[in-house]
Order: sequence, then structure tokens, then C-alpha cells
Amino acid sequence: MRQHVLKIRGGHVPVPIPLYFLVILAVNSFPQAPDQCVTFEDPKPDAPVTAAACTVSLQTCESVRSVMIKAHYFSEDGATADTVVLGSISRPPFKLVWNISDVPNQLGRGVTLFAVATMKNGSAQIRKCEGIFFRHKPVARPSYEAAYGSKPDDRRRNAMILGSALSHVQANASIAWDKTGCMFRIDVNDPLFYTGLPSKKLDSIGVEILIDRHNRRLTHLTDDILILTIPVSGQPAIVHAKPKRESDGSFAIRRIKVPYPLSSSIQKADFKGYTIRISIPWKELDLRRQKSFGCNVLARVVDEEGHIHTLSWARQAGEAVYAPCSWGEVRLADKPLLADFLIACILSFIAGCAAGSLAILVYRQVVRLGTPLSRFEQSEEDEREAAIVEQAIHAQVTKTDLTITDISLKTAISPKKINRLIRRKHGETFTSFLMRSRIEIAKERLRSSHSSEASIASSCGFSSVTQMEKYFRKFYRTTPYKYREHYQVT
Repeated sequence: MRQHVLKIRGGHVPVPIPLYFLVILAVNSFPQAPDQCVTFEDPKPDAPVTAAACTVSLQTCESVRSVMIKAHYFSEDGATADTVVLGSISRPPFKLVWNISDVPNQLGRGVTLFAVATMKNGSAQIRKCEGIFFRHKPVARPSYEAAYGSKPDDRRRNAMILGSALSHVQANASIAWDKTGCMFRIDVNDPLFYTGLPSKKLDSIGVEILIDRHNRRLTHLTDDILILTIPVSGQPAIVHAKPKRESDGSFAIRRIKVPYPLSSSIQKADFKGYTIRISIPWKELDLRRQKSFGCNVLARVVDEEGHIHTLSWARQAGEAVYAPCSWGEVRLADKPLLADFLIACILSFIAGCAAGSLAILVYRQVVRLGTPLSRFEQSEEDEREAAIVEQAIHAQVTKTDLTITDISLKTAISPKKINRLIRRKHGETFTSFLMRSRIEIAKERLRSSHSSEASIASSCGFSSVTQMEKYFRKFYRTTPYKYREHYQVT
């Protein structure tokens, strides 16, 4: 029988040809691990974790014997990173719950999860999942009201304060808006700044303005976020953020910087700092008639060792300064009515008309009621008759159906003259004088008794409680209930 030589450890063994093929077939029949036998099922990359527990689960093939899960995340200062082993699982389901109550929010860059799978044939596979964002802790979002005007307010009481836990440099910003766009002013008081720094350093120092035009408050940058950089040395630029997830689980945000001509000015002073003013046109802001937008303002400064630090209005650190969900809110103050010349002319015309109408009304009132001098010059007969009318009204004031005709019959004075006498002396009609007299009685009874409002209204001559309330409001701008509550003697 023809033989074939099979190489094995320790030498060569002659094997018959049919047996050789059987061995090869047996070796190939053993299960082989696929190239990608491990994939992350949870957490979902596009769904931020908002609870204090994060479920991590894997989908695996039958060739996996055990899995160890690790996590790589950043500390609160954004400068240091930690890698922790979440656990090892020796049989399906490969799933665990990670308590993240002591883990800070992971924004901007996110968490990276690693799954180290040991296969049944002894080999290992590593699978990663980057860009997992945690937003399980509250974020304090500052707010600012941008006034309408030609330039931002540089007063510190109306400033956005920029700061960092890693730097003692002070900076503030202010915003104003008009029909052309939004104007920003950023003042950085940096005693270590000077124009003689290396050009590479100067290119890194400056201001970055980030605007979430539609207030989506996402956990990382996207291509609809407006990013403007204004270095102290160089030209302003617009940055396009392009987030991308790869099939191997990696996640990155590519930033493409394009020079952009913006109306800006830069003032630099050695060992004092710099001031940047920039105007952003409405076509770039694209607010779509919104009155507010998310915003963060960054200022970069240098320390004693030459390191660059970032000051942020939204008090975050590291890559978290680029998370729109932590940015502040800028509200556009209402435009003053007098800001437009046409509106100012219209309002001036209306004010003139109103003043003229008021003058006419005052003249008519003076003619109708007479001046104080004319009242003083009333005849003794008029004064006597006025006193008779008042006495007759006070004598019957609590009579519900009392009319001017009743007083006329009682005093033998015509109703027309009664009205004229009361107008001249008190400046009001008979009905108004009568109701005021009843209200004075009601006030005293509300103050000194515990009778019901209905009882007091009836005893004072009012036809109902509603009528008493009506004249209370007219003469004293309050209600009987509130008057009693405030003035009643206990």
C-alpha cells in the first residue's frame, strides 16, 4: 500500500494515504473561533447612560469559554484616566451591572469598554467599544442674557465668568446682539502672557466659541455645532466636527479647521493679557427664530511651566468642555421698541395724540366742574342748599331704593340742581356720592363687627353684596373681605 509521510513532533511517521486524509479531515473538523466572536450588546453607543447603574452585556459565539470586562474612563478633572476590571464571567450569559455612582459624568470623549475573551481552544480575542457617555449626575448649566446693542457690555457685573480648577487666571466674556448678528467680547487677564512666546504657543492661545444652535444638548460634538477659533496670532477659523464610529468599536471626532473671515479685533498687552472682540453673523448662527441657544466660551492661557490651560464658562474639564449638554444658555433680550427709527416716530406720534386728548379731557372737566376758585366763590344760597341736600342724603343713605327724586321731594330742590350742587362741592355725581357714603358706613361696620358681608351690605343700603364689592373696588381698589382681614379690630 502506498504510504505518505506525516510530520509530527519528535520525527516523521509513515502513514498510508487513506489514513493521512482521515487525519487531515479530523483536524479540520474541530470548531474554529471566528475572527469576531465577541460583540457588545449593551450599553448602546448612541444612548447616554443616565442611571447610576450601567448594564454591560455581550453577544458571543459558542467558542468563548470566559470573558473579562474592563473599563477606561476619565477623572473629574479630565486630566487623569483610570482603568478598572469590572469582572470576569466564566459562563453565559456574559453580562454584569456596573455601579457608576462614584464615577463622574463621562462627556465629550466617553468611556471605553474592553472585553477580553478566552476561547475554548486557548486563544484570546479582545473587543472594544469606545464613546459610551455617562450623564447620570446633574449638570449645573449657567445662563446669560444678551442685551440688544451695538457692542457687548464690558461691565463685570454682567459678565460670563470663565475659569478652571488648574489655573488662577481670570477671564470674563459678554455678549450683545443686533440686526447683523451676535457680538462677543472676551477679556483674559493673564500676567504670564507676552507676545514673545514661541509661535506654536501663540497659535494655541486664544478663544474658542462653541454654539449649540438648536439646543439639542448632546453629550459630544456633532456636525451641526458651530465652533469658531480665534487665536491671538493668526486668522479666525471655523471647525467642522465629524464624529465617526468604526466597525471595530472605535469612536473618534475628527475636527477639520477651515480659515474663515470674521469681523474681529485683538488687543494684546505683555504680562497683562488679551482682549478679543468678534461678530458672528446671523447666517452662521442659523437660530431659526429661536430666542436662545446653548453656548460655551473657552479661553486658553499659559502657566509658569509653559503648559496650556483651558478656561471654560461651563465649569467642566478636559474633553467635557465640548459636551453641549453641559454648556450654558444664552437668551436674547427683547429688542427695545425705540431701537427702530420708524417705531420711535410712530410712538412719538401716538404720545402726542394722547397728550392732546388728555388736555382736551382736562379742559372739559374743568369747564364742567369748575375751578377751585369758582367753587370758593359759590353763593351762600348754594352752600345752604348743598348742606340741605347732604343732610337729606345722610338721613336716608341706608334706604336701598333711595333715588335723586326722593331727595328732590324732600328738599324741594330740582334733581338737576342737586346734581350740580354735588358736582360743584364734591366733584362727582349724585349716585357716586351716595355710594361713597354707603361705603364709608360699610367700612366702619366691617372693621368693628363680625356680621356677614351680606348683612352689612343690606344694612348699608346696597342692593346686594356684589354691588358693595363693585364700589369697594372702584373707590378703594380692594374687596370687603380683604379690607376686613386687614383692618378688623380683634
